[in-house]
Amino acid sequence: ALLFFPRSVHPAIHDQWLETFRRNQIEPRFVQDARSLQTELTLVAAGVGLALVADCVGQQLPPGVVLRPLRGELPTIDVHVVWNETNRSPTLAGLLSSLSGELG
Repeated sequence: ALLFFPRSVHPAIHDQWLETFRRNQIEPRFVQDARSLQTELTLVAAGVGLALVADCVGQQLPPGVVLRPLRGELPTIDVHVVWNETNRSPTLAGLLSSLSGELG
């Protein structure tokens, strides 16, 4: 049983996961939409199902819940950064510089 986010939250990623399932001949049984990470973790801890989460979630796991990496051809997402062009913060400049010398 899979706890999954509603398509309305992020249609592109949702559709990529569904295509990944189809490509691998996996027919998950969706048991509940989970609109937040905390909801997912609580439901997993209660034994309702499993959830797909980011690696960083490993530091927030409730007792009895384990995190395992997935392998193989998985969906990817593009991540972009946006900022107010009038922001002259040194922290912002450092972040942008560390991400790519071409931003700015």
